Amino acid sequence: MSLRTQISSALLVLVGLISPAVLADEGEFYLAHGVQWMDFDDTTGLKEDVNYFLGIGYDFTDRLSFELSTFDLDTKVSGGREIDIDHYKLDPSTI
Repeated sequence: MSLRTQISSALLVLVGLISPAVLADEGEFYLAHGVQWMDFDDTTGLKEDVNYFLGIGYDFTDRLSFELSTFDLDTKVSGGREIDIDHYKLDPSTI
């Protein structure tokens, strides 16, 4: 891999790590999105899975925001049975 490709990849990762809540101004909504990888313990029998998460947040002040987010997990157990989990959460964030 060339140096230019490595630097470009690193910059993309760093930009992706910046929290959308930090970029939103007071009184603004923001969108939080991303990809996550779940690697389960061998004793659970669940296979690893790559999935997405999506959230919408609101900055009340420069130090307080709330974010409602969800992620979808579709995995299989060793026997082949599928497991579908939809996860929702409401997070307060303070700086």
